[in-house]
Amino acid sequence: MNVLLITQKADRKDPVLGFTHAWFERLAARVKSLHLLVLSKGDYAFPGNVAVTSMGKEHGAGRIARLWVFLRVMLRLVATKRVDAVFVHMCPIYAVLAAPFCKLRGIPLLMWITHGADNPTLRLAHRLADETLTASPESTALTGPRVVSTGHGIDTQKFASKPAEPSSGRNAASVISVGRIAPSKDYSTIIEAAAILVNERDLKDFRISIFGACYNEEDRAHFDGLKAMIREKGVDSHVFFEGSVAHDDIPEKYRNADIFISASLTGSVDKAVLEAMATGIPSVTCNPSFARVFEDMSDDLLFEPGNARQLAGCLERFIAMPVEQRRDAGARLRRIVEQKHSLDPLMDRLVHEMKKTAYLKHGKSPRTQWLAQRAGGRLILDIGFAGAAFPVLHFSVKQRNPESRVIGCDLFLEKILLQKFTTGVCGNAVQLPFRDDVFDCVVFAEIYEHLEQPSAALREIARVLKPGGLLIFSSPSAYAPLKWLRAWLFHPRPWDMNNVRRHLTDPTHIQFADPLSLFRLLDHLGLSVTEAVTKKHRIPLLGRITRKADTLDIPFYPFSRMGGALCLVAEKKQQ
Repeated sequence: MNVLLITQKADRKDPVLGFTHAWFERLAARVKSLHLLVLSKGDYAFPGNVAVTSMGKEHGAGRIARLWVFLRVMLRLVATKRVDAVFVHMCPIYAVLAAPFCKLRGIPLLMWITHGADNPTLRLAHRLADETLTASPESTALTGPRVVSTGHGIDTQKFASKPAEPSSGRNAASVISVGRIAPSKDYSTIIEAAAILVNERDLKDFRISIFGACYNEEDRAHFDGLKAMIREKGVDSHVFFEGSVAHDDIPEKYRNADIFISASLTGSVDKAVLEAMATGIPSVTCNPSFARVFEDMSDDLLFEPGNARQLAGCLERFIAMPVEQRRDAGARLRRIVEQKHSLDPLMDRLVHEMKKTAYLKHGKSPRTQWLAQRAGGRLILDIGFAGAAFPVLHFSVKQRNPESRVIGCDLFLEKILLQKFTTGVCGNAVQLPFRDDVFDCVVFAEIYEHLEQPSAALREIARVLKPGGLLIFSSPSAYAPLKWLRAWLFHPRPWDMNNVRRHLTDPTHIQFADPLSLFRLLDHLGLSVTEAVTKKHRIPLLGRITRKADTLDIPFYPFSRMGGALCLVAEKKQQ
């Protein structure tokens, strides 16, 4: 899969966006090629299948110059269909600008957003994008079926926990907070909590280090106010602003701390809190979104937004806590991140969503829709599901039956392992590894023609189906020569004999299903055909003739046999 990813920066040393460098590395390992279009670039080291194009902001390029670079990349990669998907990371305006090119060429457009702000540009980008991805429902103001929550992607190898060391007997606790120096981070509540600990509770054996930078004049004015507040509250020996820190150096800062605090008012699942959790230190936050993340530890780790007294209580409790108990709490938090918010599962999910969007945009044929509409039941078996690059039919069945359990069965284990977010079993269609009378529905699509003994496979299907269960079947029609002839005639190189053989015959198709013979075989196995049609007609107006024949109840009228695929539903007879 070839992907164009549009984002703000490619720089592993950037204190805010440095984490995306690991994203791009892991994503590149899962795609054929990754084209990065960034506003600015800095220090990076990517594998050979990654190409980086900067819009020139690092050199002071203005908006017109950046737009020109953007349009050139769109024309070179999207207009010529050299990429299979466009993914926009945290830049809604570029999703809006890329949408016309993607719509024109039929390329899926996906957007990642983790910010609670709502504005017309974001709404427009969401309407134009095929799918919007976010870390959690609280991470965006957008809602609807096209908003998909994936969890955050924390590099748990980079943010590894500190090895257990014998207690040094040191009483002073090191507290850390990381984030931009801005009003939304609410550092004033942290300063106020420190003042309560020092002035009211006579607790002085702690140091709060705040790492962050100012990015505009408003931030700098706010920073001046915070420094004045520290002097006014008399906590200048306990609260320190340490300046910005490169993203590569942040893990070590976390590991050298005992407690992490975040007073951020954004309301979303904050990535900084998850990074601190990954390093194995207790992480205190006012963000209500973490109530479900912390699980049964939320009472100890959450305080109300802006409530300095509650924060002071949380800090006092963890400062007084024995070192071993703090380590145990941190280890539990790390396990939560490893299970639900680690980087590799997120990258698998992103590639899955891009493939799903691409295939559902183009690959959802009338045959697929017809089969998916008729599959149902509590337990569904999909035989041969892992053969395609993306199992469109498998996920179409799952999408239409969200309460059902869909199990895939395929002969090749390596192909099953490539299909993420599926439940797969390795097994042979002629000897299914399941008990008798267990499935409500079995999908057997485009497999019959590949088998030397298809009757044995159908016998196994009849065995594992419950009485009253449904067989959903499809196979290429033996009476569709125009399908291959048309593909051959319109190929750019019709004189190429390899091309002729590829389009006029498929060497993996051993046999075709004759409708009447297949009906008799199914009846002999205890399966009664209840519906049968052909799909993908290749002759103009033939569909009208076929529909007329169906209306007259003429099964497999001669013209209808020339469709591209034979589709049927058969019900297992009651015993």
